[in-house]
Amino acid sequence: MIKALLKKQLLELNQTLFINRKTGKAKSTASVAGSIALFAILMIVVLGGMFTSLALSLSSLLYVDMAWLYFLIIGMIAIALGIFGSVFNTYASLYLAKDNDLLLSLPIPVHKILLVRLLGVYLMGAFYSLIVYLPGVFVYLFVAPQNVATVFSVFWSTVLITFFILILSCILGWVVAKVSKKLKNKSFITVIISIVLIAAYYFVYFKANTMISSFLEHAQETGDTIRGKIYLLYLIGQAAAGHLLPLLVITVLIAILFFVTIALMSKSFLKLSVIENISKTVYKEKKVKTKRLGTALLGREFSRLFSSANYMLNCGMGTLFLVVAAIAMIFNVRVIRNVCFVQMEFSTDLIAAMAIGAICIIMTMNDLSTPSVSLEGKHIWLIQSLPVSPWEVLQSKLKLHIILTDIPAVLCVAVAWIVVRPSLIFGILMLIIPLMFGILCACAGLALNLKNPNLKWSSETAVVKQGVNIFVMMFGGWVVLLALAGLYILLTRFIGDIIFLVICLAVMTTATVALMKWLKCRGAQIFAQL
Repeated sequence: MIKALLKKQLLELNQTLFINRKTGKAKSTASVAGSIALFAILMIVVLGGMFTSLALSLSSLLYVDMAWLYFLIIGMIAIALGIFGSVFNTYASLYLAKDNDLLLSLPIPVHKILLVRLLGVYLMGAFYSLIVYLPGVFVYLFVAPQNVATVFSVFWSTVLITFFILILSCILGWVVAKVSKKLKNKSFITVIISIVLIAAYYFVYFKANTMISSFLEHAQETGDTIRGKIYLLYLIGQAAAGHLLPLLVITVLIAILFFVTIALMSKSFLKLSVIENISKTVYKEKKVKTKRLGTALLGREFSRLFSSANYMLNCGMGTLFLVVAAIAMIFNVRVIRNVCFVQMEFSTDLIAAMAIGAICIIMTMNDLSTPSVSLEGKHIWLIQSLPVSPWEVLQSKLKLHIILTDIPAVLCVAVAWIVVRPSLIFGILMLIIPLMFGILCACAGLALNLKNPNLKWSSETAVVKQGVNIFVMMFGGWVVLLALAGLYILLTRFIGDIIFLVICLAVMTTATVALMKWLKCRGAQIFAQL
């Protein structure tokens, strides 16, 4: 029974390798093999190579009798990545699993269900942590002199780290589950956490070399501080570096924490997985305000967007980046002007044209209209059965894209005016061209989705992230903008900057009008027949 339950749990954890998200059916053997090979290359070769490089950069600590600090750093990074890789899996598969009620209704002992859930969490956390820790172990074994005690300590500390990650994942997963139950809109929290993690990743990525160099220069002072003020961390490092007494102490501590955690979870598992999932709704009479048809349809599109973290993260990041770009320019006006006008000696017109291009490139990160029809899925008949015309539905999808793209673009353009200080005509073009480009992208994305819809997806990720339409719109926008940049360089010496930009605006406007007419006539017919 344990074997069957564990197989089920592992298939759930790795369903993307075996299940086609577009159709919900099992992949072919060749496709599964390819997915596993690609995953192995990404995790073992790419990430493993990156952390091997990190371990090599820290290996100088091994030559100055600070192996404990080396293992402490590698271990803390491994714990962080292991928790990151397993805490949300703990939340989803242990505390708030969708099939808990089904499993508990079967003649399966509760402790076996809990054991299998914990094994799944353990394997996931161990996998992510070992990607970091094993390269550090191998570098240590090749660089430092070894004896039986050090080899045993290194490998036993590897086991201890995986169990410590399991303990922390269970605790943090419980916290995430409790907080999640109190939140009305979980998608916003998911988006905020994802953005914070992405920002943290890029901050560490760009600062990694500087941080490591600075740390190695002050390694002795850092080690003395840890040894004096945080002695437990010193013991952890000593345990991994071959000192048997600290290893015994850390083993006992982790064993105590592990058994206490398991005991507490055994007592509260049923309450966490069943009782708290029963929501109590009290009906309260209240007045419902009527809305205009267009407002109601637009509100429907916003509701879908704000209820889906995947939709926001994969198709709406351009809105965030436009706001961030505007704020960054506000705080760096003098620096930008100094670089562009003094150091590079660019003309005002050239900088204004570059600003237009930069804003448009950021706008291509918004693909809100591109998957909007496909997101209706199998329930598209609901909106088709309402007394609204297909064109009114399509208009609401266009408005969602335009509002969330063009309004932040206006903010970005306003700040760019302050930085560039263009002439009146150029200032008008700086505003109109990005606005028209945003409308054009909205129409093009919606038209592409109508011509190539996917209404049979099993996961919305297949539509908002993995669909061909998203790829075509994002990279197609970049190709168009790069082509226009090349034409700008070639033609402006003959016809001037303003005339070139006016021609670009005229072409965009013509294409937008043509697409709008197509959407209103042929596009509306296609939508009605889906």
